[in-house]
Amino acid sequence: MENDTSAGVLVVEQLWAKDLKKALLAHDAILLDEGRIHPDVVEAAVSDLKATASK
Repeated sequence: MENDTSAGVLVVEQLWAKDLKKALLAHDAILLDEGRIHPDVVEAAVSDLKATASK
């Protein structure tokens, strides 16, 4: 990335995310990808986080 630039990752499941996406794009943000995450993947990630946090 060039100097004076930024990047972010946003993972949301709410319908308001559509409006956020529109607002970001209206201000010259660049959308690199979008998609859906299967609930099983989310559950596995949460389980891993809980296991790591309890150590």
